[in-house]
Amino acid sequence: LPNEAEIVPLFVHRPGERPLVAPSAGDGFAVPADAVLAQTRPGRQVLNVRAPDVAPACRHVTGDHVACVGENRKVLVFALDELPEMGRGKGVRLQKYKDGGLSDLTTFVLADGLSWKDPAGRTRTETALEEWIGRRAGTGRLAPRGLPRANRFTWMRAAVSPGMTRRRTGGWAGCSSRRARQARRDRHGHRARSHPRLSCWPPAASSRR
Repeated sequence: LPNEAEIVPLFVHRPGERPLVAPSAGDGFAVPADAVLAQTRPGRQVLNVRAPDVAPACRHVTGDHVACVGENRKVLVFALDELPEMGRGKGVRLQKYKDGGLSDLTTFVLADGLSWKDPAGRTRTETALEEWIGRRAGTGRLAPRGLPRANRFTWMRAAVSPGMTRRRTGGWAGCSSRRARQARRDRHGHRARSHPRLSCWPPAASSRR
């Protein structure tokens, strides 16, 4: 990967799973895990991202609904069957924004409610979601009470290194902060952005490296 590229998630490849990928512009789609297997270290490009957008989220698809939260703190919940499955591309509009872009997304079972973790590690669940349920590409409503101010469903502890902030928890590596991206842009003379590639290797192949 290029030096300015950053890893968004790390996960074990399991046949049949479908990662949900999305750039900060608010588009996205589900991609079959088997379609992103690559035998080379650079991986295979799946998501088309144009500067200055970044790729803030890549989540496994579970459940029957998708929840998106924007930088404007608005949340939209829509049915998973509105989300297309693609092998590569930009995807379709998930949530519409007047200002800012996508901050985070997740999938969940509607009957179980939408859950998230706060900075203290406590799990909160909202089951009365009628106010936020709509059609894909809607604007959504202001976030439920208790959603972290970082506008994320999965809280990530920040570990600071020189000129960069990398957030991770439970094996997931997150995008750097906006301040860190600005610092790297000033240092390299361009805007650093997440590399829109998924690199998956069969266990036998990965064990040889």
